Amino acid sequence: MQDHATDKFASYWADYLYAHHKRSTRVCHYVGTIYGLCASAYGLVTLQGIAVLAGVVGAYGMAIGSHYVFEGRKPLVVRNPAWGAASDFRMLALALRGRLRAEFEKNAVEMQ
Repeated sequence: MQDHATDKFASYWADYLYAHHKRSTRVCHYVGTIYGLCASAYGLVTLQGIAVLAGVVGAYGMAIGSHYVFEGRKPLVVRNPAWGAASDFRMLALALRGRLRAEFEKNAVEMQ
């Protein structure tokens, strides 16, 4: 039996996939996520807070901007920033493992 929070995230995830059905939006998210991870890791290792900040701001800037540019709408992350970040990592992991298309199909979302 699933709990209420799990059900809510499942619903958010389906909406997230729809909001990322365009390849251009997904690519911006991949680049932003990888950039954010690398810049933040560099900043943590070298104890440079500005690099961590640049990683976070750069990642979110690229991801959020892609929705306005390619989708013509407000990004879904404003509904729940924590779930948005978790979903970005999940989408990237699925893409790297070649399982993203199956996830779109499972959620009945057409991938472009």
